[in-house]
Amino acid sequence: MKNIRVKYIKEGKAKYISHLDMNRCMTRCLVGSRIPLWHTEGFNPHVFITFALPLSLGYTGLAEYMDMRLLDDDMPYDEIKERMNKHLPQGIRVTEVYDLGADPKEINSALFELDFPVAENDIGKLELAVKKLLSQNSIIVQKKSKSGMKDIDLRQYIMNCECECDQSGLKMTLVLPAGNTTNINPSLLLFALEKQYGKEIFCLVTRKELYCKDGSVFR
Repeated sequence: MKNIRVKYIKEGKAKYISHLDMNRCMTRCLVGSRIPLWHTEGFNPHVFITFALPLSLGYTGLAEYMDMRLLDDDMPYDEIKERMNKHLPQGIRVTEVYDLGADPKEINSALFELDFPVAENDIGKLELAVKKLLSQNSIIVQKKSKSGMKDIDLRQYIMNCECECDQSGLKMTLVLPAGNTTNINPSLLLFALEKQYGKEIFCLVTRKELYCKDGSVFR
């Protein structure tokens, strides 16, 4: 018996599956694929699975992780991947299965890509709004906490940010704190940008990677 990690993609219509339903989806997949997994004990035993860092509803995830306990140590990981992909819905696809790596508690930050598909004649205005926002010494936004809404300076949490434009719109890549201690959602930056821009902005958000405290890629 050993613990293994599954890396998967969540995209398309599947990005609107909530975390609770994602848990159910994976459970049904694993039961249907007949992979020999350890089950919890007690009155209602079920497949034991844990997720590294739940993805916000509506976001695409290119590096999502789920841990589970395999009973058959000799079962090939490629076979697990193949079986799971046969039972997963469109938009969810396992890309890797491997031995358990870093502890999810080590996750410190996440790489996001924000895609703004605006009209060509609005790209310059949006780019200017982004530059003005990021040039500010402080970006005060409201963040929900256990004690209610509170003001935070978003500027100090932006670990890295790059922007590029083309005919299809503006694309922003940024690294934000993520994990159990501090978790900053890119929607906070979007709210601040809309205020600077002067109107609502449509944005596609993709979480591309997770990083550990030492800067290494989470695996």
